[in-house]
Amino acid sequence: MTNDRHPFEQRLATAWPAADWRNVSLLLAVSGGADSVALLKAMIALKQQEGGSGTLFVAHFNHRLRPTAGRDEQFVRDLCRSINVACETGRTAAGDAEAGRAGTVRSTPAQGVEAEARERRYAFLLATAERLGARWILTGHTADDQAETILHRILRGTGVAGLAGIPRYRVLNEAVVVARPMLDLTRSEILAYLAHQSQAYCNDETNQQTHFTRNRLRHELLPQLRDEYNPAIDVALRRLGSLAEETQAVVSAAAAALYDRAATPLDDGVSLSIAELTKAPSLLVRELFKSIWKQQHWDELEMGYQQWLDLEAMLHVRDDRRSLPDGVIGEKRAGRLILRRPAR
Repeated sequence: MTNDRHPFEQRLATAWPAADWRNVSLLLAVSGGADSVALLKAMIALKQQEGGSGTLFVAHFNHRLRPTAGRDEQFVRDLCRSINVACETGRTAAGDAEAGRAGTVRSTPAQGVEAEARERRYAFLLATAERLGARWILTGHTADDQAETILHRILRGTGVAGLAGIPRYRVLNEAVVVARPMLDLTRSEILAYLAHQSQAYCNDETNQQTHFTRNRLRHELLPQLRDEYNPAIDVALRRLGSLAEETQAVVSAAAAALYDRAATPLDDGVSLSIAELTKAPSLLVRELFKSIWKQQHWDELEMGYQQWLDLEAMLHVRDDRRSLPDGVIGEKRAGRLILRRPAR
């Protein structure tokens, strides 16, 4: 059965074995661009070969931020109709789209238009997956996206977790997981596959606009690095990401063990043994704090490197009480560091 597969489809099948998905429903996020269209075509081919009881659905979210956004939506509808795949579509409300085009999104300034759009898109994808009973949401992130993401984070400043780049899997809730099965496939492989299939796709004109940092990395900085410093810079960046991912896994496991030794859950937070924390390396203590913020669903936006250091410093001073971002209170007393967010 595999003899008839295009090499692109075989690489995808190797990266994400059919045993993981053939008997559950999948929701493919398809923008109409080359990456997501290639993912759709390849997954359709693999599904036909592998069978199984699961159903494949497509979802398209129209942010209405570009004049050609309606064209892309219609393209995805028509493509799905031609291959007999159910297509679910969503749209940003007209008023929100106008705010996005004007750059005045209804969120914190640090998030920006792009982050606001991503938040709405994933909310739509999750709601659609839950309604359809889809276990997996598939996105078309590629090896090129991975290299660009890692380089962007290096320039912006990041830790080990950030250097790991785009995760292959992201759990949205107990029922739905995002999978990115094309993270090992390059854009050139994708374009070659689409050419072989004689498959059209949409071009997002904003991807050429270099006032966006991500586009400058793609069209200016990375080509310069390839030409003048390292022709294999993309491979080097992805290797760095893989090493960082392995390192982060070890650190996270050690931080989880520290939590088990030091933490006592509270109704509105957690109480930590200072004796246990002061025996641990600073890196693990900060990693523990970050994991607590995630467990408690506290906002990490204003908790940067210096804020984590300041919180750790509370372990080494006399009894203290501090107000932290998002209404969190840190209090040191009686040999415990108590982190809690009172009801608001």
